Amino acid sequence: MEHSYQYRTVLPAMIASWRADWGQGDFPFGIVQLAPFRYSKLDPRNCAELRESQLLTAKSVPNTGLIVTMDIGNVNDIHPLNKQDVGKRLALWALAKAYGKDLVYSAPTPGSA
Repeated sequence: MEHSYQYRTVLPAMIASWRADWGQGDFPFGIVQLAPFRYSKLDPRNCAELRESQLLTAKSVPNTGLIVTMDIGNVNDIHPLNKQDVGKRLALWALAKAYGKDLVYSAPTPGSA
């Protein structure tokens, strides 16, 4: 996680590579936000930077979306047990963005700070 800034380049490159390799065009790509976890020897700013990289990717790469997990994670478990809400959020995003359903799929996001 000490190289979290690199995700600004690596994540969009991975998405582009998969899309090119699979030859399906700009297929929908859901990004699941890094869940909260209390790493014992890691500066928490690295996690925040990685989450920001995920957000920037979702904002800049066509046909991608970010599923927020800050409210359903567990700081004591690196792999939180609540997978159902993550799946529901991904499904809502896919229904709205990939299938054109008129539904609320995301919480409001700040425009600036």
